[in-house]
Amino acid sequence: MIAVKNTAVIFDTNSYRNFVIGKSTNTVLTDIQALREKEREKNIIAFGSQVVGMEMLANLAEGPTGFNYTDCLNGVIAMAHHCFDYSDVAPRIIPHPYLHITRPFFGIIPPVIEQRSQKLKWCNFGLQSELYKSRNISSVLKNFSG
Repeated sequence: MIAVKNTAVIFDTNSYRNFVIGKSTNTVLTDIQALREKEREKNIIAFGSQVVGMEMLANLAEGPTGFNYTDCLNGVIAMAHHCFDYSDVAPRIIPHPYLHITRPFFGIIPPVIEQRSQKLKWCNFGLQSELYKSRNISSVLKNFSG
């Protein structure tokens, strides 16, 4: 068996939704903490995907009576806790994939993509500021979920 020093993992939307389906938020938080401990033992680091977050957040527009609302809200909470770096007080989020393709191959970043990334950066900065003040991800996410 080959020992791996560090491995990154990125869950897709269905991974988080299946992970939380039918669970209470408290159970999700307990289960995510257990998953993080297992990952830490194996030197696995979880990163979040902007697309995954956006897909789950879009389902929150349905409101609390919506079909996917509870599972997607718990999925967002799970992703936030799963991919949060407590030592840096910041989420670990992979950069927008277009940046990985357009800059190295073409030497440019489409202005629209750059603007979106900047907006996400400022949104992320605001979230980080709130997290730094409160040190409580769940309460911050409840504020964002309305």
